[in-house]
Amino acid sequence: MTTPGSGVRTRRSIGVNALCLIVLLAAIAAIYGSIPFYSAPVMGQLVWVSSFAQSFANDGWFTIFSHNFGYPKAAPMAFGLPGALVEGALLRVTALSTADAYSFMTVGYLALAGWGAIRCAQRIGLSYRAAVLAAAVWLTTPMVWAHSVYSMLSIGIALLPFYLNQALRVCGIDNTRVSTLAGNALSFAITAMLSVFLDGYTFVMFALATCIFLGAEVLTDRARLRLVGAVSLPICIFGFAAAYLLYVTFLGFSVFTPDSLDIFRGWGVDVTMLIFPTQGLFWFWDLLGMGQTRNDQLYYGDASVWTTTFSLFVGFFGCLGFFVARRQKFAVAFLAIAIVGTYLSLGPSWKVNSLRPNTDIVAEHFSPLMAAANAVMPTGSGFISEHVPGFRNMRASYRWMALGLVGLWALFAMLVGELDRRGRIKIALALVLLTVICDLPKYGVTAPASVVNPIVERLKLRAPHHWRESLRNIDATLVTSFKRQIRPGSLVAFVPQGNDFLAGYLAAEANAKTYNAGGDKNVEIARSAWPANIQALFASDPGHLDEAIKQTLEAHDADYVVISFIDLLWDAHEWPPTEASMNAAKTRFAGALDQLQADPALLVTHDQYFATVALR
Repeated sequence: MTTPGSGVRTRRSIGVNALCLIVLLAAIAAIYGSIPFYSAPVMGQLVWVSSFAQSFANDGWFTIFSHNFGYPKAAPMAFGLPGALVEGALLRVTALSTADAYSFMTVGYLALAGWGAIRCAQRIGLSYRAAVLAAAVWLTTPMVWAHSVYSMLSIGIALLPFYLNQALRVCGIDNTRVSTLAGNALSFAITAMLSVFLDGYTFVMFALATCIFLGAEVLTDRARLRLVGAVSLPICIFGFAAAYLLYVTFLGFSVFTPDSLDIFRGWGVDVTMLIFPTQGLFWFWDLLGMGQTRNDQLYYGDASVWTTTFSLFVGFFGCLGFFVARRQKFAVAFLAIAIVGTYLSLGPSWKVNSLRPNTDIVAEHFSPLMAAANAVMPTGSGFISEHVPGFRNMRASYRWMALGLVGLWALFAMLVGELDRRGRIKIALALVLLTVICDLPKYGVTAPASVVNPIVERLKLRAPHHWRESLRNIDATLVTSFKRQIRPGSLVAFVPQGNDFLAGYLAAEANAKTYNAGGDKNVEIARSAWPANIQALFASDPGHLDEAIKQTLEAHDADYVVISFIDLLWDAHEWPPTEASMNAAKTRFAGALDQLQADPALLVTHDQYFATVALR
């Protein structure tokens, strides 16, 4: 029998829960920099993802390859496919700009990540209100928001609690009804597929965490050995195997080029980065004057290593959470995940404020690769990085810290849950607020000057509103000019050729086709099928470019050749290009353009950002 007022209380409870989720999502979207119609969380990677998304929108609902760039092959998306498919659907059915469609897409995945973090926290014993606090901690960690410039990698990291919730659900299964087993197997396989297509790094982390959960189930309760071996293990193997096979079939190859240990070492986390914040990134620590100066003139790797790994309070409260909740079933498993992830994030060598030698600084030798002699001592993980499948592809070693952090976060969540059960929710709230405040980003900060690539000096570390406005400017200027000169369906070759983010974006926006592609893997895939004239064109220096262009056009290997005065990679990261850089490019190609313009068989059209050449 329903008690009077219970329906009202239920509706009120649902309303409060919904309000909590909306407030949490709004706050996370603002911190992440993904506010539709106001900001975009990244620029360069957004251009790359959106080129696929627009291509999918051009081709219709049932396509997973781009036919606008990487010609003559259809271009697979090496990572981020689930995000591009959602963005492509938005572009197809709405009038949203690419920046706003991307922001809506990321907000949707952040909502899924928030829901997954809440469900994961509830699965390990937290009440709903405590789980919401725990989710807020996870989604405001620098490991999530500071990776937004790597587009879908950050979404994969944000979804780690969602993945782990699925793993806990399968590893702890005790209902052997056929319908239940089928449902669990299907949901786990779909989650594994989402993970591998979204980002390979978090797919490997998901698999390793699942192995730890399986081991913990058996070690903590030997009576479950038969159930785990007969049910949970086969479901996990099926899910991961199906996801991996589908992924390599989609890409068209399964062998990835191994990297040297110097790369793993260079991108390994320095332990000082875990406990001392980076200057210019966090408003709170900069206010106190406690940020540490870090740049690629002092440290190995790149900025992603020292901007994402600060984890002082999550680490401290996570360790405290283990001691408070160590008798709980999941505590040891999450501690193991935290230890393994943190250990692997160090890379093959232990680094403690390991700076470049003065001789390298004086000689301006700023390679991101690190020799073993410049570190403190080996960690012992070198063999794993060289020989173990999956692990040897995790060349950005510091990213393992995402796995370590999700383990520490779960232990922190257990601390919050224990305080809640003891009626000390205010203390839990204070710990959460302290952690969140100390992890909040600082926006609009100019990155430290880079000597590796001078163009990077113009990039912003956190400038979401600026990035959206820059993207709108690209659409209003560069895209509009390109679409005015290139017919839809035309075949285009851009020179000079490289890792051409903007070429793919322009081709997709104009619904044209181009041989060029953005993304290392996509360039390699496309290059393998280029005809001889295109290979010669892309290999030509400015002194012989006119001959190569004429030969390409006369052989009808391209309808247009576009001579670009902008950098098709770096100007996708910061727009507009400088007048000096464009003038230098125009001077470089002036001789070839004069020769082409003098040929009566060719039509040369000049634009502010490029020149096009076609047969009359």
